[in-house]
Amino acid sequence: MLGKVFIVEDEAALLYALQAKLKIEGFDTEVADSAEGVVEKIRNFMPDIVLLDLLLPKGDGWQILKDLKDDKDLKKIPVIIVSNLGDSENKKKGKELGAEDYIVKSNYDLKYIVNRIKKLLKIK
Repeated sequence: MLGKVFIVEDEAALLYALQAKLKIEGFDTEVADSAEGVVEKIRNFMPDIVLLDLLLPKGDGWQILKDLKDDKDLKKIPVIIVSNLGDSENKKKGKELGAEDYIVKSNYDLKYIVNRIKKLLKIK
């Protein structure tokens, strides 16, 4: 196993595709399709990295990111925002709140996302 990835994504097709691709690559994955209870689920799984959508049912990714970075046990887990909010203001906000990377969904494919995860986790 290369590492543990927690995916927070409400778009079912993308969630399934990301999870399948990561499993093929050798990652253990856990998923959530809404903001409800996500921080607790992340705490229970203790992933090496989190992929985080911003627009979610029952909450938003910004609050999840803040909660993760405010938690002494979870703040060191790298977060990659994966969102369709592609403007520079949102990208800047993501970095300011502690996200390690910001990927605009429509601009990249699954292979790119996996490569970004591997780079952040220093996996060759």
